[in-house]
Amino acid sequence: MKQKILIIDDDIDLVEAMRLTLENAGFEVIDAQEGEKDWRRLCPNTRTL
Repeated sequence: MKQKILIIDDDIDLVEAMRLTLENAGFEVIDAQEGEKDWRRLCPNTRTL
């Protein structure tokens, strides 16, 4: 089973570069480009500090 990594950034090019690198290293990548909005959608029970 692959380990999962979440990438949240509004720079689409950076997210794509990180996705390709991490997938080639064997990780399953989940991405979100709209920062806090996506963070809250993906992790609704997490509080921000």
